[in-house]
Amino acid sequence: MKKSPKKSRKAKRKERLLLWFLSSIAALALLAFVIFYLATGDKGIKEEIIVTVNGQDITSKSLDGWYKLSILPQYRGIVSKDEFLQDSLVPQAILVQEAQKENIEVPEDELDSKIGQFFISGGLSADDMEKALEEDNLEMDFFRESVRQRLLIEKLLDKNLLSEISVEDSEVDRLYSGAESGESEEQAKEAIRQELLKEKKDKALLTYFKTLIGSSEIVYADEKSTFTDMEGEVCSADGRAIARLFITSSCSECKKASDSFKKASEGTENITSYTWELDTGDNLMTESKEAGIPKAEFEILKKFNPENTVPTYVLGCRHVRVGNAFEDPYLEEQELRKALAKIS
Repeated sequence: MKKSPKKSRKAKRKERLLLWFLSSIAALALLAFVIFYLATGDKGIKEEIIVTVNGQDITSKSLDGWYKLSILPQYRGIVSKDEFLQDSLVPQAILVQEAQKENIEVPEDELDSKIGQFFISGGLSADDMEKALEEDNLEMDFFRESVRQRLLIEKLLDKNLLSEISVEDSEVDRLYSGAESGESEEQAKEAIRQELLKEKKDKALLTYFKTLIGSSEIVYADEKSTFTDMEGEVCSADGRAIARLFITSSCSECKKASDSFKKASEGTENITSYTWELDTGDNLMTESKEAGIPKAEFEILKKFNPENTVPTYVLGCRHVRVGNAFEDPYLEEQELRKALAKIS
């Protein structure tokens, strides 16, 4: 008999993380004290869209908040933000959307009651909460929404899946081989029943979610291009495509643009890159100092950006963008590398 291929360690870890997420949602295992970790988040994080799930955008700021809310500091070295995004936050968005399609709701009194339980279990008082809000500018609305979404998912999974799963006595009897020392037959069989129930629920959760994700449209930001495709011929000289960046020496965003463009251009094949500084006339990609921008080069800028605003990228006269797309220089560099690869 031909054996099925073994799952890779990465695939198994990914599946365990997804099961952890789904199981924690089903059990609503969110402790009240974790809300204090929101206060350590970066309040200045820019709202950059990192993934779109069935038309719903998830931003970098939202990811940061959910990550700190869900993953305690001691576990953040084990579960990265990227893993959390793919295996927890995206599934959460899909499940909430499914709950909304089925008109599942969480009444305000039920939400208040659940939050009250969290406060009690975490040993929090109203004064503690007020102090946390005042001192740390904590976003209580964000926390309320997190609890609401988890309750929605709990109801969805219970309605469509978990409430129907059970273990028959015959299944337990097949595995029962006697009680261990100090354990009654009833206790031993109950332990087997719970283990079988967990296995069934885990399998059902994975199957259910994989069905949902298979019918979902998930587009990560790094799969989208921030450049406009002009759908023309790639302009070139001497068999090499020409990539241009137009900046000025006084533009606050231009230094970042220049640095990212230079790094992205390094090692590219069949591409000649120019970084034209409009106010000095210098091409920063060369060691020598140019006396001025050739008229033909300036005409390229006017053609693709008549307003002559900076920074303006014109890659091969094919892919054009005005301004920087990402606050993070690494993301900007990666986006430029992808765009340059299209004209090489």
